[in-house]
Amino acid sequence: MVGSDIKSIVAIIGVILVVSCFTYVSPGYEGVMINKVGTGVQNDSLSPGLHFKMSLAQSVVSMETRTQKVEVTTPASSRDLQEVTSTIALNYRIVGGAAPEIYQTVGLDYVDRVVLPAVEESTKAATAQYTAAELITERPKVKADVTTNIKERLGDYNILVEQVSITNFSFSPEYSDAIEAKQIAEQQAEKATRDLDRIRIEAEQKVTQASAEANATKLQGDANAYAVRVMGDALKDNPDVASIKWIEKWNGELPFYVAGDSENLMMLNANA
Repeated sequence: MVGSDIKSIVAIIGVILVVSCFTYVSPGYEGVMINKVGTGVQNDSLSPGLHFKMSLAQSVVSMETRTQKVEVTTPASSRDLQEVTSTIALNYRIVGGAAPEIYQTVGLDYVDRVVLPAVEESTKAATAQYTAAELITERPKVKADVTTNIKERLGDYNILVEQVSITNFSFSPEYSDAIEAKQIAEQQAEKATRDLDRIRIEAEQKVTQASAEANATKLQGDANAYAVRVMGDALKDNPDVASIKWIEKWNGELPFYVAGDSENLMMLNANA
């Protein structure tokens, strides 16, 4: 009975030893083989899948190779010494095959040790090159500078930067109020300019209309004066013109004639 128990225990230990000689690396990860004695970390990373290892002498640590994201909020100062708080979103991943080197030089907590400080320092360095107003108006250039700085810092640690986004710029309440007041003033000035342009155009239209009416009146007066002058010249040069005009207006009835003295008047009608 004791012998069978010992055999069972040995069998179980054997199974455990056999199982412990294999390790599995999940998809999206690289394995780092660590020698517990002697040479330390092996230079070659383990790809996803099943791998053999020496049971008690070696262990495997998995490091994620998929794209990861961090978001960092960093206080900084602009070139004109305005307080600026920037929120930066970073997509990154470790370079393929570099897991053993990262593990040896930085460790598993490389995000806290390397990534976050790189984002903070890069953001502060880029922000200091611009005034507060330029941080708003030249945001694409600021983003490009931040991205370049982060890539340079993390590239030394075999960390690949895929995308950098500036999700927010916020300023002190005093500066924000000043920006709002400036925008309101600019809007009011723009409205006043539009109103002045409208008034000027309306005034020009009225002047044009009045000028047209005055020109029309003058032309009518000139025409009438010319007609009178022509008629006068015609009467002066041709006395019969008056008779002709009278005949044109005659209604066909002859005038009455009065004959006799004051006591015996006689009315004669030329038509009788």
